[in-house]
Amino acid sequence: MKTKIYLLIILIQVVFVFDTHAQKAVADTNKISFKNITITGDRFFDVKKVNAVITEGLGEGVRKYQLIANGLTTDYNFPLSTGLYHLLISYNDKLKASVLFLYSSDPATEIITLHFYKEGRLSLCKVTSKLSDDMNKVVILE
Repeated sequence: MKTKIYLLIILIQVVFVFDTHAQKAVADTNKISFKNITITGDRFFDVKKVNAVITEGLGEGVRKYQLIANGLTTDYNFPLSTGLYHLLISYNDKLKASVLFLYSSDPATEIITLHFYKEGRLSLCKVTSKLSDDMNKVVILE
């Protein structure tokens, strides 16, 4: 009787370990990386539906830097000088968020990370930046 209980406990532990490992492997495939940007998402978000644009300037003459569009980047460009910028994030063209930030040093070495996840009923995006502290925050997608 004791050996059957021990075998049952071991079987449950093995199933739990393999099940946990399989869930992590699925989550890790939801990632896209390019030169200056990495996008990840939990099981509720498909990173191929993300659009990210950096804009420079106000009013007329706004310059756009398309970082990613629907999981792809075709004409890759990135800001080359210091200044005030605006990061516009959209998911599936329905949920949107924006971040105003400043580059006080050369943005050529910048690495931006966007991580999409759900917390309760809220859709959130954690934005991290190597160079701009203004960008390191969690924003609500509305």
